[in-house]
Amino acid sequence: DEAAGRGEQRVRDLMQGVSGEPRRPWMIQKYIERPLLVDQRKFHLRATVLAVGRLKVYLHTQMVALTASRPYSTTNLEDLAAHA
Repeated sequence: DEAAGRGEQRVRDLMQGVSGEPRRPWMIQKYIERPLLVDQRKFHLRATVLAVGRLKVYLHTQMVALTASRPYSTTNLEDLAAHA
């Protein structure tokens, strides 16, 4: 998929020069046009990950699941309660 390749390059571009900067949290995400829904509501999972070097990745065992407070609809994309 051509779009996936562009996304990977953007991540590489973001990460260049990071090693000399102070450590701080990062969040990288892509908007999903046709989201998976739970009870007609958008949801997302938050996980804490620590990447060390090139090959070690540690995933914290506790995660958080968040759901939108209103059912998902494409009629009003400004409705943050349905798209959060």
